[in-house]
Amino acid sequence: MKGRALEVVRACGRCGAAVQPDRVTSWHRTGDGFVGYARCGCGGLVVVRPG
Repeated sequence: MKGRALEVVRACGRCGAAVQPDRVTSWHRTGDGFVGYARCGCGGLVVVRPG
């Protein structure tokens, strides 16, 4: 997924902060393309996708 623009789909569920896309730790293929998961500084989960 290098070099592709990313957008935050939703902010952290714990603190509401948006997480920088470069903090994505894993990518998974879905029926609509890809989805990635990142951890916020507070430990919350943030979902990102290529945009």
